Amino acid sequence: MEEHLNIRLLLRGHRKLTLTDAGRSYVASCRRIMEDIAEAERTAAGEYPTHRGELPISVPQVMARIHVMLVVAEFLRTYPDVRRRVQLNDRNVNLLDEDVERALRIGKLPDSSIIAVRVASIR
Repeated sequence: MEEHLNIRLLLRGHRKLTLTDAGRSYVASCRRIMEDIAEAERTAAGEYPTHRGELPISVPQVMARIHVMLVVAEFLRTYPDVRRRVQLNDRNVNLLDEDVERALRIGKLPDSSIIAVRVASIR
């Protein structure tokens, strides 16, 4: 390993081996990498029962104040590891350009490739 890295990792004495500063740093880095790999494997295997990450949504201002923020607050109480990012605006946003995963809108959807689901009807 020392030859591969071109550094000295161990101090070799007659009766014991000790790590050099570079050796201690290398071992610490390897441990962090192994912990990250284990974490990635647990996540991929579905070990975590809770949702995590960020929820970026775009909602019209009036709809957000009357309906959506109550639902978002309840969602966050249920899933505290989710961070929310709510854009309050009345214009149609470009989901890809503005890094928004969900948008709630009132009215007819113009022809587009957006996947839309009707959640309610209003009069």
